[in-house]
Amino acid sequence: MDNQILLNINDSSKLAFFLEVIKKFDFVSVNKVITNNEAEGNTTKDYSLTSEQIRILEDRKQKHINNESSSFDWEDIKQELKSL
Repeated sequence: MDNQILLNINDSSKLAFFLEVIKKFDFVSVNKVITNNEAEGNTTKDYSLTSEQIRILEDRKQKHINNESSSFDWEDIKQELKSL
């Protein structure tokens, strides 16, 4: 069984940025996102990637493996999030 975690993002304006950041990790998948409005109605949305999006991610992953792209350590990411 995969490990799962439930997060509360208190600032909805930062949700898209957060999702974009965590989707860059090859070991993370986003299965469902529940917004405030949906939580009240107890509904969820399923998200899946198109084959084109998967191809783009695979290309980016290969560039990262080949040291052809930049990356950030966790401290850099935390500083970026704090500055928003």
